[in-house]
Amino acid sequence: MIARGLTDADGRIAQLAGSLEPGTYRLVFEFPTSGFFRRVALDVEIGSDPKYHVPLLVTPFAVSSYRGS
Repeated sequence: MIARGLTDADGRIAQLAGSLEPGTYRLVFEFPTSGFFRRVALDVEIGSDPKYHVPLLVTPFAVSSYRGS
């Protein structure tokens, strides 16, 4: 594990990890047990760009993610 964080009132984590070396990483999102989705894992490729925005949208019926700007 490299970093761990909790979302704020807006559902965001301002900074999860400091600087990361380029490579493949797994982001694991865990949710309360009251919903259908309990955990979502995303394998992402980090390049030389120092900032990444990875939105994760979760509803009772679907999960969606994309690389934000």
